[in-house]
Amino acid sequence: MRVAAQEAERVLVAAQEAERVRVAAEAQRASEKAAAERLAAATTAAAPAPAPAPAQAPRTAPSGVWDQLAACESGGNWAANTGNGYYGGLQFLPATWTSVGGSGLPHENSREEQINRGHILQSRSGWGQWPACSRKLGLR
Repeated sequence: MRVAAQEAERVLVAAQEAERVRVAAEAQRASEKAAAERLAAATTAAAPAPAPAPAQAPRTAPSGVWDQLAACESGGNWAANTGNGYYGGLQFLPATWTSVGGSGLPHENSREEQINRGHILQSRSGWGQWPACSRKLGLR
């Protein structure tokens, strides 16, 4: 019985550590997004009003960049659903996916749709939404 209790405690500690890492990564992304928004606001404060947004997402990077980003984020698996809370090739959180107009979950949508939503997110918040991989690819 004592061995089972020790094993249960080890499993609990491992689960708590995994949750701590997930929360810390989410907080880091939120912090980087807030910093990017502050920088964008500071640099555009004196600029003239932007033109109305086009109906479709602006093309801020060629699709090859998105394939490279997906290769880094998910091994290039556009149907990725590993259970870590992030989905698709670009590893969207469901709330982020919805905020850029996505329907369903990212991994349920095509590569092209994920790239389209990635363009929207990147134009709003910058490459910091994908901190490690965008740095690795030299995008920021």
